[in-house]
Amino acid sequence: MVLGAAAPLTSNLPTRVIYLIRGLASEETREQSLDVLCKNRLTYDNLAVLLWKSFGTMSVLLQIITSAYRAPSSDGLTEKALTQVCNAIALFQCVASHPDTRIPFIRATMPVYLYPFLSTMSNERSYECLRITSLGVIGSLAKVEDPEVIEYLLSTQIFPSCLRCMEVGKTLSRTVSTFIIYRILQSEKGLKYCFILAERYLSVSQCLGKLVENLSEDDAENLTCLLRNIIGCYLRLSENERTRPQLSSYVPWKLLDRKYANIVRSDPKALANLRQLVCNLRTSKSCTTHCTDEPPTSSNSPGPGNGFRCDDSIHNPTSPPKVTSAYCPLLSDSLTENAVTQVCNVVALFQNLKGEPAFGLRPKKISPGVSIFCNVSSNLFSHPSSEKMVSGAVAPATSNPPARVRYLIRGLASEETREQSLDVLCKNRLAYDNLAVLLWNSFGIMSVLLKIITSAYRPLLSDGLTENVVTQVCNAIALFQSVASHPDTRIPFIRATMPVYLYPFLNTMNNERSYECLRITSLGVIGSLAKVEDPEVIEYLLSTQIFPSCLRCMEVGKTLSRTVSTFIIYRILLSEKGLKYCFVLAERYLSISQCLGKLVENLSEDDAENLPHLLKNIIGCYLRLSENERTRPQLSSYVPWKLLDHKYANIVRSDPEALADLRQLQELYNPLYRRATSEQRLTRAVHSMMKMISGAATPVTSNPPARVRYLIQGLASEETQEQSLDVLCKNRLAYDNLAVLLWNSFGTMSVLLKIITSAYRPLLSDGLTERAVTQVCNAIALFQSLASHPNTRIPFIRATMPVYLYPFLNTMNNERSYECLRITSLGVIGSLAKVQDPEVIGYLLSTQIFPSCLRCMEVGKTLSRTVSTFIIYRILLSEKGLKYCFILAERYLSVSQCLGKLVENLSEDDAENLPHLLKNIIGCYLRLSENKRTRPQLSSYVPWKLLDHKYANIIRSDPKALADLRQLVCNLRTSKSCTTHCTDEPPASNDSPGPSIP
Repeated sequence: MVLGAAAPLTSNLPTRVIYLIRGLASEETREQSLDVLCKNRLTYDNLAVLLWKSFGTMSVLLQIITSAYRAPSSDGLTEKALTQVCNAIALFQCVASHPDTRIPFIRATMPVYLYPFLSTMSNERSYECLRITSLGVIGSLAKVEDPEVIEYLLSTQIFPSCLRCMEVGKTLSRTVSTFIIYRILQSEKGLKYCFILAERYLSVSQCLGKLVENLSEDDAENLTCLLRNIIGCYLRLSENERTRPQLSSYVPWKLLDRKYANIVRSDPKALANLRQLVCNLRTSKSCTTHCTDEPPTSSNSPGPGNGFRCDDSIHNPTSPPKVTSAYCPLLSDSLTENAVTQVCNVVALFQNLKGEPAFGLRPKKISPGVSIFCNVSSNLFSHPSSEKMVSGAVAPATSNPPARVRYLIRGLASEETREQSLDVLCKNRLAYDNLAVLLWNSFGIMSVLLKIITSAYRPLLSDGLTENVVTQVCNAIALFQSVASHPDTRIPFIRATMPVYLYPFLNTMNNERSYECLRITSLGVIGSLAKVEDPEVIEYLLSTQIFPSCLRCMEVGKTLSRTVSTFIIYRILLSEKGLKYCFVLAERYLSISQCLGKLVENLSEDDAENLPHLLKNIIGCYLRLSENERTRPQLSSYVPWKLLDHKYANIVRSDPEALADLRQLQELYNPLYRRATSEQRLTRAVHSMMKMISGAATPVTSNPPARVRYLIQGLASEETQEQSLDVLCKNRLAYDNLAVLLWNSFGTMSVLLKIITSAYRPLLSDGLTERAVTQVCNAIALFQSLASHPNTRIPFIRATMPVYLYPFLNTMNNERSYECLRITSLGVIGSLAKVQDPEVIGYLLSTQIFPSCLRCMEVGKTLSRTVSTFIIYRILLSEKGLKYCFILAERYLSVSQCLGKLVENLSEDDAENLPHLLKNIIGCYLRLSENKRTRPQLSSYVPWKLLDHKYANIIRSDPKALADLRQLVCNLRTSKSCTTHCTDEPPASNDSPGPSIP
């Protein structure tokens, strides 16, 4: 049937297709079925719908495709494997093309599995085949004008993949990838996506330019299509008037040649697009004609002026000889100083005539020769006369400061003049009005500054920063500060997430001079943002995790860095959102308090200039933190007595606001506190705690909650932590509301988390000690108390606490220490799962508990297997859990297979846990058998051992488990494919164990 030699049971075409699709599930018939389906995919109606809706078929195709991932990287893809993968991708194309399956196909993110084939850099035949077939799928999606499809392709970063194919692939690959880019640019969303980043726009323009340069007439069949797509892309890009001048420098003159016009002449639309492109480029502000290689040598030579005219009024008017005389030397880098002076004077005359800067001349009103000169005048900066202008020794052609600023900003685009322009702009940034607006609105300038800043990342890691690099980067960051300070550019600046590019300079741990310079200038930008009371700015800084970076600067930096970083923390804390952010996690609050304390301890009076500002910021931070009455007692242990000294009061006496804040802070705390050192307080606390834990002394009150509170407070101290943990764990069932007290005690959950996460590193290096395992297990046991209590269960999962236990479930070691951690962690998940709460089930499914439990069922011992099977069973009891299991064929099959292996490996040694384990396994199988569609497949995974009388006798004491087993047998018997089945051997005789349960 698969080979086509014999017809299927019915001559009905859909029936044959269904047989072929079913043949994909078997490894014996997969290759032949795939080949027949692929060759006849256009003749089979609704093949895409049948492929999509057949259970597990898309998973099989995905398995075939992903099997090629490893092979191409090692050049190990055979001809047979290549054919099979290409056939599978061809069926993907069917699904992508069909209107009923296209949207489900992209919503299931199927195309992303093809992206690895687009990202290869080899152009050998096998790679090229995979590239072309994969591009075919994306092209099938792109050619449909559907906003959801375009949005999906943009969200999955198809642009870089297509640009790579345009560079690496052969003509057909280039044609299809250019078609995809063109179709995306046709949509408004795609065009906006292209222009939102200068690098993206430039990379598309440059890639198209290279494509034109490398055009070959050998492949005449695809050349017309390729040219049509390239012209379409350029035309769409030229519709943006702001970037049209820059685009003209990337359109090769070869594209505007008559030769290519003749090639596309058979396509009226492509020819019309080419004429419109020439028209757009001629009406741009920067050029009438342009070339990237050489200008046409004569009027008869191919060029954009010959063959197309968009408007006679702008076609080649006479150019002033003094300007046009510079064209040839300009292109051959042979300009003399005398020639430059003459031409600059002529341009200045034009400027005076028009009343606007030379770079703003319009070709329709002034000779096009001037417009060409203005377009390439950035090359003049490499000449000695231009260097004088940039350095400030000679004024520009006009004395108008904005014109000078524009000259300097344009000088940033050229590598020859970048350093000098950057230096002049930086030194005079306060003198130039609206410099920030000009920088922000000049196309590509922010990209240039970003490029300068990011160029320091690699030297930053390798300690290879030179003086020249540091100066250039600091100047670029200083211009960033201008943009961050200006009210018109501040919000766009943060919405473009520009400040995050400075964070690497804040996170260095080196305090050498070069690192310190970068740190201070970067903090200056953040400080300029923070000093403005704007909720959006504060929210942005908090969302980008500025707190840890500033705390690191307070630890590592010198006085000025510490002053600015403390100022940023203070300004954030002044806002309600910032204060709430600080208190939402105990670690965050404690780290700020401790860091401020260390800062006060290390205060030095050597830097008298910055010391008052630093003290003012520290006092402001402490005062703001002390406004929270709940944490005020804990804060007292972090405020150093040195801060409340008269010496520091004298330093800030000149600042009335800082002095008032210091006095208010002094009034909050007892004078006795100021005379006691932190060491004395700690000693007293430890002494009383040791007495309480050992039982030698009764606590202040005999009330159990008071004792529990003492023990919980003992967790905060390293000296009493271990003993407190042990007592709380052993008595956790005896103490009422222990879970509530643990959850509501400030910082206690952080302490428990710290204990648990401390085992991560030893877990990987097999370095777990008996003591560490005991301490971690005790902490996890307290987690179980929280997971079990109705008042703390939901807050516990909303804080995503259980995920910290997943590393213990994912270990592959079954030694005693690992098993202890595994069982205690499963206990917490089990406590959550046994409660029929939809939110809990939803949380467990969202955190991928299934794979972790399946791993425990494979690796763990009987108790671990019992608890993990119980968790799977409880999840399957919910409709959401059952649906989750069936939504992917792999997931359903892995659960079925894992349960089958569990039954095969059942041992009667552990008689205590065996009934519970069997009960959970039967429950899981019964729940899975309720799906009639997959029941035939399930029967092949239920071992006949499970239906043995021996196991029925084991669970006979549990009526519910016995009833479930009988119902399971009934369900399997009523399946269409089998009445009895085994995965190992059939029963040898009528007396042998079988599925007939009395």
